[in-house]
Amino acid sequence: MRYKLLYKQARNACWAIGENHDLVSIHSKEEQAFLTQHLYDLGTSAWIGMHQIQSDEIGHDLVFGWMDQSRTDFTYWARGHPPPGTWKYCARLSYEGVAKGEWIADYCEIDKKGYICQRPTDPEIPVPPPKPSECADGLVGYRNSCYKYFSEPESQQDANRTCQNLGGHLVSIIDSFEQSFLFNFVEKKSRAVWNGLKTAQGTRYLSWTDKQPLYYSNWADNQPQLRQDQDSCVSMDVTNDLKWNVTSCSQKLPFVCEITNDPIPTFPEVIGTCPRIESSWIDIGDDFCYHVAQNRSHILSWDSTSRYCLTKGMKMIRVNSDHQMKSLVAYLWRESYKVHLGLIRAFDKQSFIWTDGAPLDYTNWDVREPNSYSDGNDCIAFDQTTTKWKTINCSSGGVAICQVPKMKKL
Repeated sequence: MRYKLLYKQARNACWAIGENHDLVSIHSKEEQAFLTQHLYDLGTSAWIGMHQIQSDEIGHDLVFGWMDQSRTDFTYWARGHPPPGTWKYCARLSYEGVAKGEWIADYCEIDKKGYICQRPTDPEIPVPPPKPSECADGLVGYRNSCYKYFSEPESQQDANRTCQNLGGHLVSIIDSFEQSFLFNFVEKKSRAVWNGLKTAQGTRYLSWTDKQPLYYSNWADNQPQLRQDQDSCVSMDVTNDLKWNVTSCSQKLPFVCEITNDPIPTFPEVIGTCPRIESSWIDIGDDFCYHVAQNRSHILSWDSTSRYCLTKGMKMIRVNSDHQMKSLVAYLWRESYKVHLGLIRAFDKQSFIWTDGAPLDYTNWDVREPNSYSDGNDCIAFDQTTTKWKTINCSSGGVAICQVPKMKKL
């Protein structure tokens, strides 16, 4: 549905369609993936039938259920959701940020959203024919691309060569919508399949075989494990929701080819080496190497993050573009913790400055940010799910990321 309504209005709109119609309930990963891939066509967040049905007296233990009274046997909440509180919450499929398709607990009667209705199948109604496709026989279309699954295992290099012979490349996954399409597209007979992600030779810089930048990721736990002394390729684990794992490029796996006419954004890749003071680096192809405190319990205040980076001979991260912001987030774990930026409120209490003295020529503030000085929040961090910047108290815990200039090759 393309209309935006409050939650009760959306429910009533579904009921008005006919008997046994209701806001959609979701009971499997397959249903979730199907709805997420089609959320792209809707172009906005959408209400589903999950809503708050009770809470304790102070609102800490929220209980949610489906509007159609079906069992709650599957959930797909975004990190940090549902939050504690006394407001009445209803669930929507998120269209924003990197949490596309995940469930967000939102205020039921404040903001209007799209919505998705369902009804029981009727055996007397014939299944409609598939929409006409511009894809060749044997290929399946989604958005502006055509896809083909190959079950015969090949190394990643040979698999990409097979795709090139079709006029395409190994699949490049740009967002959760495409990942969700692949979830129901890939055959479940094998343990893993190739996508087109690999490191540039002799670096930790990951990019797609069609040279598209890495803006989205679906890493398995403790991934990516990259080595600078050998090439790394990335496969998708069929037994673990198509989570991504770094895999030996010579391993033979099934694969997915993609053929598209979409233009590919290009960015100059800065080739250089990272100092050997750390064994683990993030390389997004720009002028810097990035170091993330690898221990997930290593949550520091802003001041402690600054000291941590200095002890490593580095500085807190400075972000100058959407490209840099999206590329960094693609390597992170998407924990509920925010990530500290090397940005702080200036002495005039009105402006903000980078701690390394660079000019502030790019910002990515969240709604109603930056807050005024009166709230005492002088430090800046970004949300791993939305990538938006927020003012925080400098004593608040967050993920520590440091950066250091690359050593240019002569």
